[in-house]
Amino acid sequence: MAIVGCVAALLLGASVARPDVSYFGQAQSFLKEFRGAPLLAANWEGRFAPYLFERGRFEPVIPRAVLAAHPTLDLYSPTPLSHDEILLAAQDSGKRAFAIFHYSTRSQRLTNLTPSQAEGRDNGGFCVSPKGGTISYHQDDRQIVASLDREPSPHLVTIGEPIGPAFDHCLWASESIVMGETGGMGTPSKIFRCERHDAGFSCSPLLADEQLDGFVDFHLQTDGTVGMIARRKGEEFRKSFTISKGRLIENPVSAQTGDVVEVADGVLRIGYRAQYRSTLPTRNDDPIQILRLRKIGSRFFAIAASETSTRTLAEYRHDRWVLFRYAGFAISGTAWPAKEVDCQSASGQHYQCFYFAPHEPRAAVLWLHGGPAENVSPRFNPYFYALNQMGLAVLALNYPGSTGQGSGYEASFHESELVDSLAAALAYLRAAGMRRIISWSVSAGARLQRHLLDHGLEIDGIVDQSGNDPEPLRTLARRRRVPYFSVRGFNDSDPRQGPYDFLYPDGHDITHAAQFAQLLEAVKPFLDSVAVGNPKAVKTSDGVDVRSAVAAVLEVDGLDLAAGVFHEAVLFRAGVVPEP
Repeated sequence: MAIVGCVAALLLGASVARPDVSYFGQAQSFLKEFRGAPLLAANWEGRFAPYLFERGRFEPVIPRAVLAAHPTLDLYSPTPLSHDEILLAAQDSGKRAFAIFHYSTRSQRLTNLTPSQAEGRDNGGFCVSPKGGTISYHQDDRQIVASLDREPSPHLVTIGEPIGPAFDHCLWASESIVMGETGGMGTPSKIFRCERHDAGFSCSPLLADEQLDGFVDFHLQTDGTVGMIARRKGEEFRKSFTISKGRLIENPVSAQTGDVVEVADGVLRIGYRAQYRSTLPTRNDDPIQILRLRKIGSRFFAIAASETSTRTLAEYRHDRWVLFRYAGFAISGTAWPAKEVDCQSASGQHYQCFYFAPHEPRAAVLWLHGGPAENVSPRFNPYFYALNQMGLAVLALNYPGSTGQGSGYEASFHESELVDSLAAALAYLRAAGMRRIISWSVSAGARLQRHLLDHGLEIDGIVDQSGNDPEPLRTLARRRRVPYFSVRGFNDSDPRQGPYDFLYPDGHDITHAAQFAQLLEAVKPFLDSVAVGNPKAVKTSDGVDVRSAVAAVLEVDGLDLAAGVFHEAVLFRAGVVPEP
């Protein structure tokens, strides 16, 4: 393990100066109204923190001096409680356990309301009653209801016993009624209505005769009734419903193909084939992807992205969406637009892919997203932009299991369909003249990496980011003589697993620009080695020979690079030599 650390440190030191990643920052897909203005969270200055958009500028809600006392916290989902208070979902260094924090703009105090998070207990998924005095949240596998007591300092006072199993989604219909949903991938949703009585809250199931999956969220409708977005069993797409007298009533909408994913003041947000639009009329050439929608006053705002911008705030003006970019956001090179392509397999199946490519790319990356219930849309992606700047094309495959193409496609996350889609994507890249192809997976996409190797599909290198235990995949890659590079977060990893080729300090996702820059710096020698197809003669971009440099580092520890297979294996795992 120490030797692997030396190799990693040396590769970082031998590469070029840390890349500029001022294009990395983006907003969370979350939007609320606070003091009549849009309230959002973004990582534009490092960690995620809340911002208020006023007078055409993004202003930090929490002073930087206050945030400096909590340097490892990401603060998500800012939710107003009153004119001068907000709640936030807090994650410390990417650890899986969340906490709920309270912030007062009057006292400028940031307070942890759920200190049990330090013991590894997960407190999250909160929802706030209309007047802001009561919240419901899950604590591990239980659902809690609590009031907020502000004296002598903000703290939660539990109301009665836990009201049931942890909700995945909740919404207050009134000060005394909270709605909840439990479910999960492949598990039908269960809907609960919880009502306050003298001793606390009691819950009863609703819609027991309905078979629902693909649940998105609850929402309050303009008439005050509770709505929800889900998919009935046997139907192709998600729809908007009203819950009325224990029954589910489908809301009439104009003919729309795709999933309803949000309702905001009667306006729908629709997702279909990785395109996200609202039902507000827009010009045909508007390329904006709408990722969250909210009416604030008389105006509509959104969290949106384009071909040249990560997620940020947008406003609907004169039949168009106008993006507002944070002052520090910058793209120094060309952001190559996505080209939607049809990847057809030998069996005649068609798969949606998006191709991001500079002129005359030297190699290609086949991108396998996580989820699997996600997709890649044709918008700016910091990873794709960075890879394009390295001279690498990116083909993002929306493989079976991806969202936005109907229930049948979402349910087809099976080996035979996945292998067919992989073969189709590789065939497209080979036909485009790509001689060297690296597959890069995120999280659940690692399953497809194994299928690539198990079925002998030709691939020249593998980057496995945020998957499970890397050793089985690494061993299989070695057996197939495919260079392998693993990327993990320290708080997303089992220390007994590994070794890892790049270990960043946080959790499952890289959310900090500095860690993203370190990843690019660490993985570039590996990508270069696979792209040139001659890993025994790899040099970094400033001309340092990797084998010689690693040998020098090992010599410091009294080790000889030529002494045995173990040292060669270390280099192989770093992706700079073939299997010994």
